[in-house]
Amino acid sequence: MNKTDLRFILQEGEGYRIEFKEALSGLDREMVAFANASGGKIFVGIADDKTVKGVRITNTLKSQIQDIANFGKKSVLRNPILADLLNRVEYIEKMGTGIRKIRDLMKQAGLSPVEFEFTSFVTAIFRRPGQIVVQKSSQKSSQKILVLIRQNSGVTIDELAASLQLTDRAIKKNLSQMKKTGLLKRIGPDKGGHWEVNA
Repeated sequence: MNKTDLRFILQEGEGYRIEFKEALSGLDREMVAFANASGGKIFVGIADDKTVKGVRITNTLKSQIQDIANFGKKSVLRNPILADLLNRVEYIEKMGTGIRKIRDLMKQAGLSPVEFEFTSFVTAIFRRPGQIVVQKSSQKSSQKILVLIRQNSGVTIDELAASLQLTDRAIKKNLSQMKKTGLLKRIGPDKGGHWEVNA
């Protein structure tokens, strides 16, 4: 990727397959979410407002990122002595196939993909049907609302709902949150007024 490509991506902003991460916190979760979905690119060191902040990359960090990226593709024994023992007593059916098998079985059963969190150990999270994480979609909805308001400051809630295929209630909730954080301000009455973006 060259500077022109990066400028274009910064201009376009985040989307379904592009994610900006200012800091490294939560990077593991983002990588797994992208791997479980349709894939994409995560740009580390770029804030949500498209400001390039940069990030210090250490050898330890490189190693952690590679471990996360290879998770489920490359077998790494966390405890070789225990793995060898369990394999000899035939408790393990085949070494190095567990993560792929879990993903395949969840997909076959029509269930939400399993999520993995990485700390000093790996945690598998199985979501019940209907249990979804709303925060990410809410953030994306807010970003889309801001884009539409920047294009037309007099846009109505009904027009926003129709454009984004969301309910009036969802639009009002997003607008309320953005007003509370000071990101958005309503000038004038509901009829005849307009929005002002403070970012």
